[in-house]
Amino acid sequence: MAMRIADTATVDPRAELADGVEVGPYCVIGPGARLGPGTRLIAHVCLLGPVRLGSGNVVSPFCVIGAPASDAEAAGRVEVGDDNVIREGCSIEAGSGPDGETRIGSRTRIDPHVSIARDAWIGDGVALGAGARIGSRAAVEAFAVVGAGAVLHPAVTVGEHSDVTGPVRIARDVPRYMRIDGPSALVRGVNLIGLLSRGFSRSAIRALREASRLLDRAGLDPTDAGRRLVDRGEMTPEVARLLESHLARQGGRHGRARDAGRRDPGPGGVGNSFRMPRKADE
Repeated sequence: MAMRIADTATVDPRAELADGVEVGPYCVIGPGARLGPGTRLIAHVCLLGPVRLGSGNVVSPFCVIGAPASDAEAAGRVEVGDDNVIREGCSIEAGSGPDGETRIGSRTRIDPHVSIARDAWIGDGVALGAGARIGSRAAVEAFAVVGAGAVLHPAVTVGEHSDVTGPVRIARDVPRYMRIDGPSALVRGVNLIGLLSRGFSRSAIRALREASRLLDRAGLDPTDAGRRLVDRGEMTPEVARLLESHLARQGGRHGRARDAGRRDPGPGGVGNSFRMPRKADE
């Protein structure tokens, strides 16, 4: 399929466009940009600097991708996966420094007027509601939902399969599989509807509920909670992932794992691995 470029679009000759790319009216594509097959820029889209868009993406009007942060000495790059929908008026900043990277996974939906700051990591299958603000170095893990108007503090991690119901300000990491609601940003329990819709078994959800009860209501340390769950035979892979995110939050500054020593654990995890406790009689 041949590419289609509107007469009013401006495309730098150093940009790379694959077959089937559509560039609509008044789009601006800068040097170093790379667009995969079937990606569509509808109109008035600006790609600045080294922006990589995979295949099958749709970017709506008045989006700006790859602009440097106001306090960055040099702009890095933006990496976007495949089959994403980026709605009107979104801003995605470039990573900071020559090696910095802001990354968007695949099959994400980014609703209108979302702002994603430099060096943020967005996983696969994520949904970001209209007007959400993702702070610098924040991470939203796979299949998480960040509701409309929610604000993520810099370096916050929203765990996989969790649900943040906006508008709310999140200043500490959100544990995996949990639901956050209300202005107090407290854990309200397991993200039941989200987990059921993604095919989690009832037994896995029951185990997560019991783990959440021990961690969030009884106030047990993750290691103590893990030991108790092992003794009861209720340790599952999902529970281990939940405990891992709690441990990482404890190890970070101000409850943010990605703020621990300013290290960057990447998009696939929050830096600490949960060690399975042994049963009491072992």
